[in-house]
Amino acid sequence: KDLSVNEMENAFTETVQSVILQALSSSSFFRKAAFYGGTCLRFCYGMERFSEDLDFSLKVPDISFDLESFFPQIKKNLSLYGLDMEVEMRKKKAFSQVQSAFVKGNTLVNFVNVFSIEPPVSGIAVNRKLTVKFEIDTDPPCDATYEERAVNSFLYPFSVLCYDLPSQFAGKIDAVLMRNWKNRVKGRDFFDYLWFLHHGVHVNTSNLKARLKQHSGKDWSEADIRSGLNERFALVDFSAAVEDVSPFVSGLALESIRSWSGSLFSMMTDQYLVFS
Repeated sequence: KDLSVNEMENAFTETVQSVILQALSSSSFFRKAAFYGGTCLRFCYGMERFSEDLDFSLKVPDISFDLESFFPQIKKNLSLYGLDMEVEMRKKKAFSQVQSAFVKGNTLVNFVNVFSIEPPVSGIAVNRKLTVKFEIDTDPPCDATYEERAVNSFLYPFSVLCYDLPSQFAGKIDAVLMRNWKNRVKGRDFFDYLWFLHHGVHVNTSNLKARLKQHSGKDWSEADIRSGLNERFALVDFSAAVEDVSPFVSGLALESIRSWSGSLFSMMTDQYLVFS
């Protein structure tokens, strides 16, 4: 069937993500770093939603880590696959432990190359840019654990080092509790949170407590975490959360999010959240 603009953007974003990961896998990147977050859950663990960014963390803190040193390999791989994209570092005004970079390219030019369509394309302006962000935490919290996973993509097989699921769940709970939403609720965090509970994943408790201490400055007990989650769920506008995540899911996953409510999340937490 003909793809919608949103479907083409999701598919092309995953193509670029795959190429970036393949480039990093063929270098020394995963000797020092591990993959985590929504894109990791989709590529390596089969989660049902699309994801925009690539998130990495060093295994051992090193603020001198040079993310830019891996750009030549990424550029080479993008070119090999015929993708007309640029790679650039995000310049930050103040020091940050998180280094960020972007792969950017003209949406229409790349869609013509990848999907063999004839311009103009309805819904895509000629100057529209598609961007994939990737970033790495150079001062990660302690006690994460890792495993090597094969990446499920259209490219030839390759493997990456990932946070294991309990450590990924710790990161997700930290995001649900600590993320500053400003004016936009990040429904993707809530989709992932339920995914962990639904799949019976236990939480890496020591890693979660280290994360929360780093981000809040205080110690959290398991009871504090549970009550904090329930307080957060009571404040969330779940209609806005559903609107945020809808472009990234389809089929049964899209149907399931329409039943979201604060009481559902609290009940799931009370019944299925297990600390380990």
